[in-house]
Amino acid sequence: MNFWRSLLLVLTLQFLLPASLSAQPKKEKIDLIVTGGTVVTMDGARAIYNDGAVVVKGDAIVAVGPRSELEARYAAPQTIDAKGKLVLPGFINGHTHVPMTLFRGIHDDVTLNDWLYKYIFPAEAKNVNEEFVRWGTRLAAAEQIRGVSPPSPICTTSKMQLRKKPRRPACVVCWAKR
Repeated sequence: MNFWRSLLLVLTLQFLLPASLSAQPKKEKIDLIVTGGTVVTMDGARAIYNDGAVVVKGDAIVAVGPRSELEARYAAPQTIDAKGKLVLPGFINGHTHVPMTLFRGIHDDVTLNDWLYKYIFPAEAKNVNEEFVRWGTRLAAAEQIRGVSPPSPICTTSKMQLRKKPRRPACVVCWAKR
């Protein structure tokens, strides 16, 4: 009788085990998963996942969400444990005056008002022309390409307003705020 029970058990396992293994969903292969950190998103809901994950394939973020859900759906050869850390989107310099990189370092440690009216505006009035804007923009673009800051959609050379006698060039957005 023991023999028949054993045979029945083996046959049952032979049919059930492959079925249970195939019932598990196959995980999508990706390149990298950052897990366990507090993930701050920039989605419409501004969701924050305290035990979150970010899934990366190639140079694209494929998914962002709760760690448990994403680990169940994706498999990666590389995992970064971000437990106890913030996982943030890249910071973007959303307001730049790209040609003004050439004025970097002009008189520090004064109030903003003094810096602008006593140093920057006079320097702009004396120096800013089309060539200044071209070279300052090139310098800023080179810095942005190297990763100092992502390029901004605002205050680009095409939006700069230069007058025949420039008192103060400014981006369209800043000029409108005057």
